Amino acid sequence: MDNQSQLLGHQEGGRVLSINRGQRGTTLIELMAGLVVLGFLLMLAVPMYIQWNNNSQIRNTAESIKNGLQLARTEAVKQNLQVDFTLNTTDYSWQVKLPGAGGTVIQTRPPAEGNKNATVLQVAGAATVSFNGLGQSTAAGTTTFRVENPAGGTCGYGEHQMRCTQVEVRGGQIRMCLPADVVPTSGDPRKC
Repeated sequence: MDNQSQLLGHQEGGRVLSINRGQRGTTLIELMAGLVVLGFLLMLAVPMYIQWNNNSQIRNTAESIKNGLQLARTEAVKQNLQVDFTLNTTDYSWQVKLPGAGGTVIQTRPPAEGNKNATVLQVAGAATVSFNGLGQSTAAGTTTFRVENPAGGTCGYGEHQMRCTQVEVRGGQIRMCLPADVVPTSGDPRKC
């Protein structure tokens, strides 16, 4: 008895199992063609991933600084006291504390918030921002922290450039914005 009649019994007509003994898998040419297509797709995706990763590190560091400033402002209003935000300009860690040498530390963040490449390259104003009990910055003018990633290339608005970010403190307002070299359009609300 052949395999078909064993599977079907003695029924006439229908086929349940059909085995083509001529093809048993993929050929080497098919496998190589698949690898070439996969390599081409990876070649396109890797630069975009690297740029996305660099931009994410910049944004995360800027958000960490902004969150520290907002915490200092909130604590100043809550405690009705002066509270200082201090950015360490060598390792980019920050600290929120009550003023003075023995002031109570409210919160600290480790260097660069885990983003090894993002750095604060430009600080306009002082590295310490103090907020009074009304939530206003005690510094005159605007304090600016510019976050960049020198390992990732240049800042700009081009396709393969990073979006460097600034954190600005003016009065009681804290905002993240994009510098003029990143956003060329004058009417863009993201522009500093």
